[in-house]
Amino acid sequence: MRLEEANVLVAGVGGQGNILASAIISKAAIDSGYKVIASETFGASQRGGAVASHVRISRRSLSPLIPEGKGDILLGFEPVESLRIGAKFLSPEGIAVVNTRSIYPVDVIIGNRAYPSVEEILRVLGGLSSKVITIEATRLAEEAGDPLAMNVVMVGALAGIERLDIELAVFKKTIEEMVPKRTIDLNLRAFDAGYGDIKKKIEREAP
Repeated sequence: MRLEEANVLVAGVGGQGNILASAIISKAAIDSGYKVIASETFGASQRGGAVASHVRISRRSLSPLIPEGKGDILLGFEPVESLRIGAKFLSPEGIAVVNTRSIYPVDVIIGNRAYPSVEEILRVLGGLSSKVITIEATRLAEEAGDPLAMNVVMVGALAGIERLDIELAVFKKTIEEMVPKRTIDLNLRAFDAGYGDIKKKIEREAP
């Protein structure tokens, strides 16, 4: 079901390309005739710090931040950050698409803090939303040519759930305009990988 109005959350850590992903989503939506407001929260932009972006897509004007419990779509680049943002902002009717590759903070690596299992994170997220779809986005990006293209794999996954009235051609044109020219083919492969993976999963679940 495509939404006329959508609140999209992008959750991850610094260095994962969250901001580029939200910029691609925003521009593709604008080029499709939507009004868009995007903002960054928990603004630690250094590598490893928590980063979350709010992208509000509508035919009317909206305030910058998504109200608590009103997120329609969560793109989770990292499992724990997906849960942290989802627990606060995701709607019970919302959908979460989660990259299963964890990034462990230093205090977890040295044993000062525990990190929950991905299975436990997904179980809790499932209780907070209507649907959770997992994707090995980092692996798909590696297969496309560069693990750093994981963010574009996730944009492809967003296109694959078909909740936004944005054509594939618009997403691809936006990617071509926003990434360095030498990486266009790589990023289009990453987008297609994310889109194809999610479409297959949704089709398998169809009655």
